[in-house]
Amino acid sequence: TPSPPAEAAAAALPETSRVQSGVDWTSWGGTNHALRYSALDQINTSNVGQLKRVWTYRTGDMPDSDATKHKYSPETTPLKVGDRLYLCSAKNILISLDAATGKEVWRYDPKVPDDAIPYGATCRGVAYYRNPAASPDQVCAARILEATLDARLIAADAKTGELCPDFGTNGSVSLLEGIGKTAPGWYGNVAAPIIVRNVVVLGGQVQDGQAEDSPSGVIRGYDVLSGKLAWAWDMGHPERTGAPPPGETYTRGTPNMWTSAAGDDALGYVYVPLGNSAVDFYGANRKPFENKYNSAVVAIDVTTGKPVWSFQTVHYDIWDYDLGSQPTLADVPTSSGRVPAIIIPSKQGEIYVLDRRTGRPLFPVTERKVPTQGGVEPAGNLSPTQPFSGFNSVAMPPLREVDMWGMSPLDQLWCRIDFHRKAYAGIYTPPTHDRWYLQYPGYNGGTDWGSAAVDPGRGVLIVNYNNMANNNRLITRKEADKAGLKPIYVPHEPAKPSNVEHQVQMGAPYAIT
Repeated sequence: TPSPPAEAAAAALPETSRVQSGVDWTSWGGTNHALRYSALDQINTSNVGQLKRVWTYRTGDMPDSDATKHKYSPETTPLKVGDRLYLCSAKNILISLDAATGKEVWRYDPKVPDDAIPYGATCRGVAYYRNPAASPDQVCAARILEATLDARLIAADAKTGELCPDFGTNGSVSLLEGIGKTAPGWYGNVAAPIIVRNVVVLGGQVQDGQAEDSPSGVIRGYDVLSGKLAWAWDMGHPERTGAPPPGETYTRGTPNMWTSAAGDDALGYVYVPLGNSAVDFYGANRKPFENKYNSAVVAIDVTTGKPVWSFQTVHYDIWDYDLGSQPTLADVPTSSGRVPAIIIPSKQGEIYVLDRRTGRPLFPVTERKVPTQGGVEPAGNLSPTQPFSGFNSVAMPPLREVDMWGMSPLDQLWCRIDFHRKAYAGIYTPPTHDRWYLQYPGYNGGTDWGSAAVDPGRGVLIVNYNNMANNNRLITRKEADKAGLKPIYVPHEPAKPSNVEHQVQMGAPYAIT
């Protein structure tokens, strides 16, 4: 039976609740509310079939001999401000185009080295800021900001592409300050920063499957004009709001935000979707505060850098079900009136809807029993229940033998036999060592970094879904050593492209294949 809020959710959102997108697309999700919605109506159902390509632009950012093609994954979403587009290439080349013609206006190449490429060479987007106190002809009155694969925060003049001399050191801030031990490709950034109340907020992508002693998942805010650190939220040192003292680092191995945040300028909150602490598939060595914040969305007061509330989507996550989607902020109709809400899509297919002021669920979130037997975790570590959303779930049904497919009857029979050989008890099947186990939904989703969209006029939420299972097995340190697996901070020849992936998980008793 639908709850009273669910009965009202189908109603269209009133005009007054909309965040106006206007004719521009000024943030990665359209606006800081990340609705991914445009009010433009020049293209509609009567003429969309008549669209013709006007121009094509190629960034020219292609792999050289030292960067193999499988490590390039261009995923940029351009911003559109006035008659200009602003985007970044796979290796962080900043580009401005004439929106009408596709002609390049300027480009700035930060010269990111190939060894900084993590899982893939990716820059998903940039941020735009217009200084209301600056005259239009002032240098960097409007600026474009990006965070790079090699951990720099860069600010460039939106008109010329020249770096902003008043930002950091000659237009750049090192994001490695306070991080401590790292290696090329271990800590960097692929996501678009967000600017809330003149504070640039970003996390960092950490290859957290390398070792428990990974770089920190610290969330930091920087002054948009000067580049100075405004605050840092280090969950291992909640009493601090700034950089660690000399000789210390931000707490290592903590859950990180590798995707983009959303922001509410009126409330002054930035909403941070977190992933796992290092490592992904074994949790017995995690600290209590890591278990509290892994796979959780945290509302941070952008003025102070202090957390306001948090909501966890997976307890004791050992499935890499981190929150890859940018949250979406919308006013949701309920039986008690419109409520400013945050919508959180998840890799496991659950869609959580909370009051973004308090973190209180607007639709019932129920704890359901999940499998806990057969894994390698110490007894009592796994949560006997997980939170399921009463709003909606786009998860596919559990896998069955009849879902197995083959190109011939013999092939299908082999696949069915193989299915029964694997450990699989539905979603949240514990990772196993003695045999292969199936994870479904997989750790690429459900809904991953592509995030959700909302049409606020019709009250429609749109999400995508990555329908792919993972076939995994935990392997002992002895097996990992025999296979030649080494962490990123130990010099070694990179593995050749393969459909088999490994995480070394140093510090844990198991790696994973």
